Amino acid sequence: MAIKVDPKKEAIIKEYIAEVELARTSEQQEQDARELFEAGNQEVKTLSDVMEKLHKSDQLPLYYCGGLRVITALLTSTSERTLFRTNGGLNIVNSHSTISRCMAASPRSLSRDELEMCCALFETYTAACTNNEENQKQLLDMPQFPEKVVKFLESKLKNKRSLKEACVNFLHTVSQSTIGSAKLVTSLDMAKLLTTLFDVMKKRGVIAVNAVGILNNLALDKRFKVQLRDKFEESVLPAFENLMREGPDNLAVLPLCISTVTNLSGDTCLRRKLCDRKDSWAVCTSVLANHTVSWQQKMSEDILYAVLGLLLNITLEPSANSREFTKKLINPCYTLLKSATPNLCERSLGLLSHLLPHSPEGVQDVCFKGVPKMLCEFLKGEDSTLIKPAIKVLTVCTKVDQGARKVAVMEENDLAFLLGLLKSQDEVIVGNAALCLGHCTQVHGVCDRLTSTNIIMDLLVLARDGKRPAVQENCAILIAKLAQGDSRHLERLRELHGIEILHSCLKNIKP
Repeated sequence: MAIKVDPKKEAIIKEYIAEVELARTSEQQEQDARELFEAGNQEVKTLSDVMEKLHKSDQLPLYYCGGLRVITALLTSTSERTLFRTNGGLNIVNSHSTISRCMAASPRSLSRDELEMCCALFETYTAACTNNEENQKQLLDMPQFPEKVVKFLESKLKNKRSLKEACVNFLHTVSQSTIGSAKLVTSLDMAKLLTTLFDVMKKRGVIAVNAVGILNNLALDKRFKVQLRDKFEESVLPAFENLMREGPDNLAVLPLCISTVTNLSGDTCLRRKLCDRKDSWAVCTSVLANHTVSWQQKMSEDILYAVLGLLLNITLEPSANSREFTKKLINPCYTLLKSATPNLCERSLGLLSHLLPHSPEGVQDVCFKGVPKMLCEFLKGEDSTLIKPAIKVLTVCTKVDQGARKVAVMEENDLAFLLGLLKSQDEVIVGNAALCLGHCTQVHGVCDRLTSTNIIMDLLVLARDGKRPAVQENCAILIAKLAQGDSRHLERLRELHGIEILHSCLKNIKP
């Protein structure tokens, strides 16, 4: 009831309820583990014995490494993970003299065996935190522990891939829960972590996939984007651009990574910084061009779909960079339109609809390439998802190019289809269809051909729809052009008392 009464406090209340539920669950798990131990359960007893031996002092790092690996193998159930916590297992990073010393040191100063021991510790903690939010909470609440994980992850050590994998696996495991993800976001420098993860994504194997997974999991937290704002330009974007430029060993990672940056660009502040960065535009344009050549391959198709999505986001508002890169983006978009691959066509059309209104040269280029004819085919095709972006681009083309106008109404069924779009439930489609028809009235004979239709009546109905001012205005403009182009339209307008209707409607439209 409180959530309904005060929606602003919904997140706080949900967080509090989650903490209460976690405390209740943890208490029950501890009771179950205690009962198993008292009942003499062999697995639980073995775990307790190994943990006791682990604290034996003055042993070589390999001894402790072996003990940690045995413990990791034993942490297969909730009871064992809980017992590990209640027996002080989570705190060995601080309480164990050798482990504590190595975890606090610079990775470069450690011997091979000491590094292996640290790797084993991360593996143990990963096993302990799997499906156990209380362990995640307590471990990530330990002062400086999350920073220590990142310290080992970002260290430049030769032939220590297993150590980086252990760090990534730990972060990936805890990031999958709401509590773990929230703890990471609030306790770490997100820009630093993101920069490090972009570097990890270049590597081959599951480590790169898990690095992307961490990024995607953290991005679900609203605070993640806010944290990135201050250092987005100076650290995050250069690392992203470097990954795009060099390419990861595992290409399957690239579309996932690009999609995450697209998610980040949903934040107005981050999108503005991305829009203003010329290097980001350059690498996106390069990746688009390079993979357009091989669009038939599934991997290239996935990458193209992702990079087009990012470009769609950063072209939402016109910018100096969008105008500069329009010419370079047109060619790959044109190629992808010819591919007739629905998802790539839709995004290519969407990108052109963002770019062309601000580039007369770009409009002339696509018209010269014959794009208006392709747009008419898309409009009449079976894929309804292409209609909205196609009519938007066609409207831009017909605004400035007479050839595009002629193509749009060349055949009788082309004109009929444009008229049909006026009956769409989508106001963007209706508004653009009216605008496009208005442009096409400049083609000789079009006004005459439309006298045999009910277009004036249809437009008046739309013009009376006060809930859609953009549609109202475009329909009113088309009516005026038709009346000016052929007196029969004017007569029909008078018959329907259309002049009075228009006067009443248009006075409500803000100039």
